[in-house]
Amino acid sequence: MRRIRGRVDLVRETRHEISAIDLVHEASSLHRDDNYQLFGGTSEPESRKIVIAGQQRVTADWWKLRRPNFELVVSDAVRLEASRGDSEAALRRIELLEGLRVIPLNDEVRAIAQRLITQGGMPPKAAQDAIHVAAAASGNADFLLTWNCTHIANAELRPRIELICREAGFEPPVICTPIELMENRDESQD
Repeated sequence: MRRIRGRVDLVRETRHEISAIDLVHEASSLHRDDNYQLFGGTSEPESRKIVIAGQQRVTADWWKLRRPNFELVVSDAVRLEASRGDSEAALRRIELLEGLRVIPLNDEVRAIAQRLITQGGMPPKAAQDAIHVAAAASGNADFLLTWNCTHIANAELRPRIELICREAGFEPPVICTPIELMENRDESQD
């Protein structure tokens, strides 16, 4: 199983681990409209913004079609973020996280996150995003799913993030969006 970290992790062998940090997608309603979309549109109404609506649709499809192939994990940071905002929506998000393995926010995670910031992997304003990446690396997630292409799933930042994680002694997760982890339809027809 492989772990997916994108705010949900998966376990090795025949399944992947996905870190649930980005499936909650920074579930603190304090930042952006797209915060909760990685829960597959199950906890939030569809957005009127076309790009975000598309991301919500892809996430809903991933959650329905691909989620059974993965063992999801979540960090304490995701659980905290999921609890914020509208109380009814927060309750639905928290219910989605029930039963998932939790990656604790310990000194190891904080140290990796600090390195990501101080060594130029992520800007200082992305400290919470660095926690998500650090938790995924510390928790051995194979993937980190996110729609945060500013600081996490960013092709320009990714090589530095990966190098810093490796220098800290951890294999970084593959950081990607849910659309990148959809089943290849050509392969599924074999």
